[in-house]
Amino acid sequence: MRTAQGLGWVLIALTGCPSTVGPASYSASDAPATDTPATADGVGVVPPRDVSAPPHVAPRDIPTTPRWCEVVPDNMPAGVSVPDGFCLRRFARVRMPRVLAFAPNGDVFVASPGTVSVGGTGPGIGAIVVLPDDDRDGVADGALRFAEGIPTLHGLAFDGDSLLYTLHESVRRAPYAVGDRRARSPTAEHEQVADLRHSERWTHTLARANDGVIYVSVGVYGSSTCPLSDSRSGRVLRLDARSPTGVSPVMTGLRNPMYLRCLATGDCYAMELIDDAWESAGERLVTIRPGDDHRYPCCQDRGVAAPGRPDASCATMPDARLRITHHNVPFGFDRAPSSWPAPFGGAWFVAQHGEVGSWRETGIVWSPANAPASPTRTLELFVRGWGRNAPIVGRTADARFAPDGRLFFTDDEDGAVYWIAPRTLAAGRR
Repeated sequence: MRTAQGLGWVLIALTGCPSTVGPASYSASDAPATDTPATADGVGVVPPRDVSAPPHVAPRDIPTTPRWCEVVPDNMPAGVSVPDGFCLRRFARVRMPRVLAFAPNGDVFVASPGTVSVGGTGPGIGAIVVLPDDDRDGVADGALRFAEGIPTLHGLAFDGDSLLYTLHESVRRAPYAVGDRRARSPTAEHEQVADLRHSERWTHTLARANDGVIYVSVGVYGSSTCPLSDSRSGRVLRLDARSPTGVSPVMTGLRNPMYLRCLATGDCYAMELIDDAWESAGERLVTIRPGDDHRYPCCQDRGVAAPGRPDASCATMPDARLRITHHNVPFGFDRAPSSWPAPFGGAWFVAQHGEVGSWRETGIVWSPANAPASPTRTLELFVRGWGRNAPIVGRTADARFAPDGRLFFTDDEDGAVYWIAPRTLAAGRR
């Protein structure tokens, strides 16, 4: 939160995060942050910094609207960059933040699993965390535990008077009213709405379509059996109260469609992570269409059979909307609002987790909305400075546009949530 003059900020770290959360700045004139030991309850607090407000000259009788990039002093280390015309700010510290969701009132919710991921990240704290910003100063006022005791937590989605979330074996429903920052009932009492015990992977995600349909992803680790039985293939399911398990299939024949997203246009997409051993095709962003069979592990792309499967029929395999270089491990994704400056308005933005082990190519990448789905296209880095030997030793995980036009993203390795905004984007009045 900022001081009364709007000139400093306080950031509260969750238990388990480093107690030092002092920001570094591009400006050498800013005083360095000081280490602050954790308080008795294990929460570290950073004292306000004395920084200079951005210069602003305007007649007194003309009201002005602050811009997000002016509201928060630069709090990023040297070597982290975004294109000209944009700014990047750290919003909060959260241990192993994975999936983002925005509440109807704008509160930022994030899933912090209590389980180590396949790539070795974690564990987090096993809690749904809410990051309020009531004073609209661009930095979270605190990190509050909405619900906890959820080791395999991953997906989040708001659905009317509920917050849905995923566990390895199920989808649960927590009662929610606008403005809630603590669950209205204990985690053990949250209703199970879907049975996912057949799933190999625990990293499901959720997406809500404009028509109210809730999609959930289910992934497998890998197989050479062609074809796989439906019960063992990666799939996109929909919540279905008429089904004995609470879900029914929408798309089949996938390996690991881990991250899902439904856009305001009504279209819904899944980011399919292909088999680790395949090298002749890229990861695939695909449209969620009922009845589509993506033919894993028989086919690796449209018209391209999997290695050792020359007889596989792949000509009718659904095509990709976007392809991403294999092993870059694309996770969360979204499309920019048309209000973003050209050429970024309407473009795709993807959080690449990076190659396992080396973390090569982690960061936020982008592609024009109408770019061809070429398997050789390399998406361009939009956010630089993340990696194993980088200014921030971390890996980007989810990326999602807030209703106010900022792009939020998570770093599940270093443990933080960030936002990006055009320098012209107004913050609105408090």
